[in-house]
Amino acid sequence: MPLYSYECPRGHKFDKIVPIAKMDDYQECPGKVVKADDKLEDFRVVPCRTPAKRIPVPSRPAYVIIH
Repeated sequence: MPLYSYECPRGHKFDKIVPIAKMDDYQECPGKVVKADDKLEDFRVVPCRTPAKRIPVPSRPAYVIIH
């Protein structure tokens, strides 16, 4: 399966291996965000989990490895 690059609206970028048929589906962001309670007294780090879309990467011959 190929490796694709994704970015969520919060700016987290990540790569993920997905089947070709699902490459354009939104993927859950594995990034971390800081979340506060209503009174801003307690802060904790939680998973982002925002739907991320695929970033089109231009193909460049320099990146192709020929065996």
